Amino acid sequence: MPTIDEVIDRLQDIDAALPERDGVRQFNSLYLAVTQAVKAAAATFEDWPATEFLDTTFAGLYFAALEASAQGIAAVPAAWRPLFQQRGNSRLAPLQFALAGMNAHINHDLPFALLETWQKRGTTPATNTPLHRDFERINHVLAAVEAQQKDRFIPPEWRAIDGLLLRLDDVVALWKVEAARDAAWTNGHVIWSLRGTLAERPFIETLAATVQRASQALLIPLQ
Repeated sequence: MPTIDEVIDRLQDIDAALPERDGVRQFNSLYLAVTQAVKAAAATFEDWPATEFLDTTFAGLYFAALEASAQGIAAVPAAWRPLFQQRGNSRLAPLQFALAGMNAHINHDLPFALLETWQKRGTTPATNTPLHRDFERINHVLAAVEAQQKDRFIPPEWRAIDGLLLRLDDVVALWKVEAARDAAWTNGHVIWSLRGTLAERPFIETLAATVQRASQALLIPLQ
């Protein structure tokens, strides 16, 4: 199992390899900042080994989507396709790409990372556990990073366009990280409960389609 340091190294390599205005790089850059902040807060978590396992499993799903993109857009998981399809669209703000990536990764991938963590670490979706309390602590880390990083994703030339920042604020209002992570825990719990039933596959497919549509909405050009 990789460590969080190895995840950070790989995110840094991706950041260095992709063009500066690539939409996937915008997400990757934010994800790198978040992962570095989580590592810096490691001593504050009750069960760091389980949290690190969750974080590295979670990162692996993004890396898998990125690797799949080399085979063409049809190979990319549906939830990730809008970001990879639009990654070169110069009419989109870097912040839109970053949020679309967070949407795909948290709303779609995180439930599956949670499932693997519950299974491999011998825990459950119960909310009175160290893992869940640590999961909620990460919300505060994410909120702090989001506040610090937001302005970096708005190019100076965009600031001069009348009304554009207000429209960006409307985009940000469409997607909130804490609500997304709460929904991911709930969806993970639902899939856990549906394992082996006829309802499992339809639920997973509906989740992917819903996340895909949300990313499409986040990636509507603002100018």
